[in-house]
Amino acid sequence: MQHHISTQHLCFAYENTPEPLFNDISVQLSFGWTGIVGANGSGKSTFLKLICGLLHPVSGSIHFDDFSYYCEQRTDEPPKELAVLIDSVDRDAFRLKNRLNINDDWQQHWSSLSHGERKRCQIACALYQSPTCLALDEPTNHLDSTSRRLLIDALASFRGIGLVVSHDRLLLDTLTHQTIIMSPPGIIHRNCSYSVAIHELEKEKLATLHKVASAKKQVKRIHKTMVTQQKRASKAKRQNSKQGLNPRDHDAKAKKDLGRLTGKDAVQANIQKRINIKLDRAREHLQDLRVEKQNRTGIQLTGHDRTSTFPLISAPTEMQLGDAKWVYVPELVIEKGEKIGLVGDNGTGKSTLIRQLVDQLFVPKNEMIYIPQEIPVKISQGILQRILDYNSTQKGQIMTLVKRLGSDPEFLLQSAQPSPGQVRKLLLAEGIMLAPVLIIMDEPTNHMDLPSIECLETALADTDIAQILVSHDHLFLKNIVHRFWVFENAAGNTFMVKNANDLPQNL
Repeated sequence: MQHHISTQHLCFAYENTPEPLFNDISVQLSFGWTGIVGANGSGKSTFLKLICGLLHPVSGSIHFDDFSYYCEQRTDEPPKELAVLIDSVDRDAFRLKNRLNINDDWQQHWSSLSHGERKRCQIACALYQSPTCLALDEPTNHLDSTSRRLLIDALASFRGIGLVVSHDRLLLDTLTHQTIIMSPPGIIHRNCSYSVAIHELEKEKLATLHKVASAKKQVKRIHKTMVTQQKRASKAKRQNSKQGLNPRDHDAKAKKDLGRLTGKDAVQANIQKRINIKLDRAREHLQDLRVEKQNRTGIQLTGHDRTSTFPLISAPTEMQLGDAKWVYVPELVIEKGEKIGLVGDNGTGKSTLIRQLVDQLFVPKNEMIYIPQEIPVKISQGILQRILDYNSTQKGQIMTLVKRLGSDPEFLLQSAQPSPGQVRKLLLAEGIMLAPVLIIMDEPTNHMDLPSIECLETALADTDIAQILVSHDHLFLKNIVHRFWVFENAAGNTFMVKNANDLPQNL
């Protein structure tokens, strides 16, 4: 078994993009878990696929010839290895199914499974293959807190080279000993966990800024000295000039000749030359102190003031989940400006209720932001094309918002298939442009990079637009919502929705 993977001068570019996504990347990935982070569209998933041989570099090399397995973000289709895992009776299969709470009938009911249940199946299938290199793309997306703990315990037992793309700080800090931060066309590599790496980078940035400030002061000081010396040299030159002297004033001419003989003007000129050289060196040093440009981030959400739209009322209902599960939902009321969080375990019906509310609430589609939990590839491509069809002013507004959410609009516009995180940003930016009265988001932090999550959290907390948010990120919800709709197990396969002012302690 190989204990490391190395890349040498790796370069990769997609066919329809003029600039390479990666250029001259050389890195060694060692035994244990490496966290891979970066903005949406910065190439995290592409890097995993290159390592696993699903994509091939334009130039450079990847030194690894053992078995690798890539576990993708999406959960649209069941893993091809699921049937083998379900039917296996060996100890490893039983251990994984028990550890991740996987039922033997899930293969037949894939379409009715929650995305969290599907994600657990994906991870179990990946671990069952026992690869030398296991590459996981956003493994904690959709998972409730219980499933997340189970997953982290399962991944901690993996003995191989692990690569994990994630925005989950707990997962990264618990598992990883290396961190790669994607910064196209290069990377930043640190031999430490994510939080330590970010802390180190912030310290380095502050130190560089301090050096830049000192270098600027040095340039300013030397420039001031140079100006003073120029005046001295100019004065010395004028003093030794015979221009304007009376041709018969031989004493004055003799003094000028004596000044030239002693070289006072030359001395001043040499001093000025040395100062000029010193100034050039100071300016070169200042240019060498590169400070990465920080794009302005943060968005603002402003909605229509449509008081007549509220309150929104959903009638009591019973929802069927698959063949045997039922959810009983009481009358639900959403007041103007109210922010409601939906919480509960995977498979209790949160996404089903959200889809029902989108269809039944009396809110025009152009006055509502609705972002589902998962967006299929074809629909994602259609969303991008719809954005491209807007007029230049509207498209510019949307792309400005995408940039403020931390993604590069140029890379996005050039891509044939936007990443899941990029699609969510496009939908959010498009909705903001329409000034909505209601925001409905199912797992809004899924697929989003960490800076974008912070921007979104601040914007949702500061706006007075009514919101319905499903999320397993309880800290995210606590910073935004006013009350909760809690999905609880009533008996057997029956669930109930209850109103609560605070987040239940058992979640």
